[in-house]
Amino acid sequence: MHVAGSDQKLRSLLTEQGVQVGRSKAATGSTVRSAWEAFQSFATIPIADGDLASVPDDDMLLYESGVYDWGDEWGKTFEVSFVRQYITPDDDIQQVHLVVHFPADVGRGVPSSAEWLPRDGDEWIAEVEGSPAFKTAISHKPLGFEVWQESAE
Repeated sequence: MHVAGSDQKLRSLLTEQGVQVGRSKAATGSTVRSAWEAFQSFATIPIADGDLASVPDDDMLLYESGVYDWGDEWGKTFEVSFVRQYITPDDDIQQVHLVVHFPADVGRGVPSSAEWLPRDGDEWIAEVEGSPAFKTAISHKPLGFEVWQESAE
């Protein structure tokens, strides 16, 4: 898989898992568990030779959660976010995001978190699945899902 356009691969994996991206009645029928399984698959796909810088941490995972209001169409929501971040040979930092939104009150009492995790091994899976936010998220119905890719610089 190439870094450029890799968000399309994530979208494809989500579709295979029956996850509808967006904010709709179909999206609310999708499960966090299915989205998480798609992201786990996405995280294991090797990146094409030459697409990554030859530096430590050139392919990492970020897991974030909390109640946020970014001033967009989602408003104030409790979010669980899975991010794969690449560093390219020209030192660009590309991120592919999968964000699951819930009503803000779902996150009441759940501590916010941001964890950088190595992509290798199963440690990152256990870290995410053991977090209070993930445990909360899998027991609630989402408002919807967002996927995008951006330069983080």
